[in-house]
Amino acid sequence: MHRILVPVDFSANAESAFNYALHLAAGLPVHLLVLLHVQKPDPELAEGHESVPPEVLLSRMTEAAETRLGEDVTVLAKVLKGIPEEVIERLAMQFEADLIIMGACGQGQASQQGQFLGSVSGTMFKHTELPLLFVPAGITFIPPVRIAFIMKSLLVHKPGVLKPLIDLATAFEAEISVVQIKASSLEESYDKESNLNFGDVPHNLYQLTCEQVPEGIERVIRTFDPQILCVIRRRRDFFESLFKARPIAATDFNSSVPVLVLQGVR
Repeated sequence: MHRILVPVDFSANAESAFNYALHLAAGLPVHLLVLLHVQKPDPELAEGHESVPPEVLLSRMTEAAETRLGEDVTVLAKVLKGIPEEVIERLAMQFEADLIIMGACGQGQASQQGQFLGSVSGTMFKHTELPLLFVPAGITFIPPVRIAFIMKSLLVHKPGVLKPLIDLATAFEAEISVVQIKASSLEESYDKESNLNFGDVPHNLYQLTCEQVPEGIERVIRTFDPQILCVIRRRRDFFESLFKARPIAATDFNSSVPVLVLQGVR
């Protein structure tokens, strides 16, 4: 994992994601960190940042990143105009980013309670083909030595989809707990066929039956105490159907730890 993109809107949530990204990048073989602020094209839709120009705020973040990551990592800062999710996607593709790290809720949702993902982050979940790491507000970085990977089916059909998870686990010497969740109201039995390949990364498989998937997610976090929760987005599964709604209510999905979203849609 060599190139990371961090969109920021200078909210408290974005600050949490930025700080988390710096700590995470310091433990990875990253050589490029791109900081991006997107200005909305309609001034009436743009959020205020007091009297400080975004270029100045971004410059301060760039200096902090360079100090934390050292000379081996190139830090670039971009201020662009457009629809945030479209600009984020375009720049990520341009720089061939391996991972996008962003706050679960940005400035537009920061004052609203009861949401896990805001409109921009929710849209990114649905439309990008790149891995995403959503960072909850106010979180303190803890090296991810335990990663919980929640799945419904143990089959992965998109080549390379597990690479970000494997890269993180390898860099931080983490153990992966694969938890196959079955909602008792929806399925008769577990699908036991699997093609998962984590290479040399330590991993174990667990099965969990629950009434509803959100309940199962909460139990996974309580039981395994992971530093990162990993999910995979693919057609007709729980996460794909859940994230059709934007923003995402915390009553439908919530996590007290960062969520790594792998894009498994072919």
